[in-house]
Amino acid sequence: MIGGHVASAAMSPLTMFDESSTFGTILILIVYAMSSVALPFYYRKNHPELFNPIRHAVLPTIGVLWILVPLYYLAKPGQSTPYNWYPYMALGVIVLALIYATFLCSRDPGIGDRVGSIVADE
Repeated sequence: MIGGHVASAAMSPLTMFDESSTFGTILILIVYAMSSVALPFYYRKNHPELFNPIRHAVLPTIGVLWILVPLYYLAKPGQSTPYNWYPYMALGVIVLALIYATFLCSRDPGIGDRVGSIVADE
């Protein structure tokens, strides 16, 4: 099942690409927003000597505000099927990712710090 439709030879590649890219864009925008919100906290905690309020707080905040418009239009109520399901599917993916992250952190409490430093520092 892809994008609320059963994948078949009758589904055009354009339709499949359109639907899957819309769903993927919602997730990409959410990840961008979450990483932008986390950036100032990471730098204040781990690199306070490098923290620059403009670079690490103001610009990420502007970036998050800027993507709220496309995120709204991708997830607004009243869209046709399957687009009306994508916000709920994205929420499901996020919940599953949080459950998986909680499981990994319970097995190895230091994994969050290691992954965070790899993502932010490299």
